Amino acid sequence: MKNKKYIIYGANGFMGSYIVSYLRKKKLKVIIPKKKQILNIKGVVIYCVGSDDWFGSPLKNYESNFVHLYDVIKSHTKFESLVFLSSTRVYLDSKKKLISEEDDLILNTTSRYKFNSQKIMCENFLLSQNKNIKIIRLSNVYGKKSEQKTFLPSLIKDAVKKNKINIQLNINSSKDYIYLDDAIRGIYLLAKNKKAQGIFNLAYGENFKVKDIIKIIKKETKCKVKFSNNKNLEQFPKINLNKIKKVINFKVKKNLIQMIPELINIEKKY
Repeated sequence: MKNKKYIIYGANGFMGSYIVSYLRKKKLKVIIPKKKQILNIKGVVIYCVGSDDWFGSPLKNYESNFVHLYDVIKSHTKFESLVFLSSTRVYLDSKKKLISEEDDLILNTTSRYKFNSQKIMCENFLLSQNKNIKIIRLSNVYGKKSEQKTFLPSLIKDAVKKNKINIQLNINSSKDYIYLDDAIRGIYLLAKNKKAQGIFNLAYGENFKVKDIIKIIKKETKCKVKFSNNKNLEQFPKINLNKIKKVINFKVKKNLIQMIPELINIEKKY
């Protein structure tokens, strides 16, 4: 395995950069194509390219989310396997309480329709290929620093830097969160596993409510809390992890609620 090459598309992004760092710490051979470059090299491809900024150029978003992936599949013909990072956001509109990889998906145009439709289109395209494809539906990833502009990092940053947070979700909204280290480890174990094929959920396996997250943040920072949109209720189904546990014996190590005080302390240092 030490001689195996890992080709990382999207290595400059949030997930891509940490995947590269993780692989290099393991002394593995990492190859990073330049922007829009496609390298026809034998090895494991990990595809992290994509954008969820749907308020920008629609053409740019479609290109980054699908067109480049199509070009990679068409031109990078020597890959041993391809790992594609999808998202558990595709489960948002499901009415099931517990959802698995094989369950039907629902697209509701009043929610994250554009993002979800792109991810589903990419998944279907990849599954139609007669190649070794691994699709990872990744949960909401949080790390030690507030590098992302997503819900949780933004809350912690505002609580520490501004001493106030603005909640634009119903406090009973809930979704799954997975710690960055757990996510990267799961991606690597799936990438190197020759028997792993198809779609895999990669998540914590339990949902966390907004009100519980706010409670901890408020306790730790004494920040003020403003509620702007109590009607905006987002309740994701619980993510079933049976498949990934069976294939790579995956176990998460970090719990979000227990991690929040540490995340706040880290943010205070910056």
